[in-house]
Amino acid sequence: TLRGESRILAKSGLPSELCVDRFGVDLQTVEALVVPAIETALRSADLLIMGQIGKMEIASPRFRDITSQALNSPLKIIATVPNYPLKFLNEIRNRPDVLLVEITKENENYWPEAILKGFVPLQKSKRLS
Repeated sequence: TLRGESRILAKSGLPSELCVDRFGVDLQTVEALVVPAIETALRSADLLIMGQIGKMEIASPRFRDITSQALNSPLKIIATVPNYPLKFLNEIRNRPDVLLVEITKENENYWPEAILKGFVPLQKSKRLS
């Protein structure tokens, strides 16, 4: 988190009921660290930066719920969403209030500066059906 808190979300060989690829996932970390950080942002922030809304995180119903609340709030959100054809991710990508920008090797170094300046360059986004 921006407050310096960290825990292992997933690790190769981590004993878990949930595995994504070769990684065992600790859903308690999502619910004890990530969900409260989003709740705090909803109460007291103008901007939420979510490093990843991916397979591991969306396995948590609480994460999906608080992420939906954040997306439906006035909060500005910058997030990475992988290009996997999963229902929750598709719902995010297909929202009319979401601007999708594909980050490629050619443009990846531009994004930190663009975000800090509050704009993104115009480019076509790829959407999954």
